[in-house]
Amino acid sequence: FGSELMTLTRTGYSNFLKKSRSNLQRVAYRLEDETLSRLSWPMLDQDFGQEAYERILLTGVTKVELAYVDQAGELKEQWPPAFGEEESNKTVLPRAVIFTIETKRLGKIRRVFPVLPGESLIDKNGFPRS
Repeated sequence: FGSELMTLTRTGYSNFLKKSRSNLQRVAYRLEDETLSRLSWPMLDQDFGQEAYERILLTGVTKVELAYVDQAGELKEQWPPAFGEEESNKTVLPRAVIFTIETKRLGKIRRVFPVLPGESLIDKNGFPRS
């Protein structure tokens, strides 16, 4: 995928034309030349020559960071965790994803997205609970 920040499979891929296909879609997010874009492919398992559809989400982006909160409440820079760590099983989801973006116009914005239901994973200052 090249310089993508995150690649994932999402559900809810609308099928207005009632084509014979899945409601799952492969998407990736990329930061290139201060432009944040979302890439998507028409098929979940794309061929290497298959072109992605690119949609520009935001311009003037200077930095994007992703961090993940594991089941113990610790921050990880990648998910799944590096090989050899306790939670290296790819079937384990993080408790939350922390998304930080810096733009020329708005400055730094930080959002936390809980992945699993339950008690709040974030304290009153916006940091992961231990």
